[in-house]
Amino acid sequence: MNQSAEAAGAESSATIDGGSGPERPGNLDNNQADGDERNDAQSTGASTGSTLPPAPLRAPWLALMLLAPAPTIGVVANLMFPGNPWAMAAWAVSKAWLFLFPAVWTVVVDRQRLKLPRMTSDGLAAGLVTGLVILAGIVGGYFAVASAIDTEAARAGAAELKLDNQLAFLLLFVYIITVNSLLEEYVWRWFVVRQSEAALSPKWSGRSLSVGAACLSASLFTVHHIFAIHKWVSGDHAWLLITIASLGVFVGGATWSYLFARYRSIWPGYVSHVGADIAIMIIGWKLLMT
Repeated sequence: MNQSAEAAGAESSATIDGGSGPERPGNLDNNQADGDERNDAQSTGASTGSTLPPAPLRAPWLALMLLAPAPTIGVVANLMFPGNPWAMAAWAVSKAWLFLFPAVWTVVVDRQRLKLPRMTSDGLAAGLVTGLVILAGIVGGYFAVASAIDTEAARAGAAELKLDNQLAFLLLFVYIITVNSLLEEYVWRWFVVRQSEAALSPKWSGRSLSVGAACLSASLFTVHHIFAIHKWVSGDHAWLLITIASLGVFVGGATWSYLFARYRSIWPGYVSHVGADIAIMIIGWKLLMT
């Protein structure tokens, strides 16, 4: 190996922080290696058969601790002080933080470039199948516990949020499946799963790393949903319903996280996620509009 190749290897090694960890480029769809990095490696005289080490994520546990509490703070503020301007501001700030933090952290701290996600066919079949299974599970679960749901309390909560008319409900449905689901895949799968993988490696590797990162991501994803579910559930069986619904959120989150870990793309999880949202909106329509 010539001197330039050795220099390139030394420079690459200097970017590794606490072990190489899994492959984590900063684009939302990671199926292809960064062509510029390959060109850089070749221009330094490195062998055409070698690749640069994957760029490390510099402080994954810190990233998770700074991001994960944000949605819970916003939800709890709204639940404790409904209609309060400060509570609404806290919710808005938490939403902005949730969606801006991953991009800023990736560019500024992890020093990776952002790329728009590419729609690929990889994993879409898995996303469709899991989405249909989750849809059927949610609807079936609803009918299994329907008698324990306090419909009047749910309708009162909808009225408080101005969702007690069909147009508002349908607009919410369109927003959830076209915007909210995609943003959640960007935050909780593209960012949180990658940070979870970096946090758990190198002690974990292979399939155990993917499963562990999926479970960690799903756990963080579930926390604020527990408080949000509490808003819609009351009565003698409230905690049973909250527990069942929260477990459902965890299973969904783990499924979408594993799809990202497996296919390195947000699209399989998004397709599956839409199935869950369709099921929830079907149940919401039955509870609130019929």
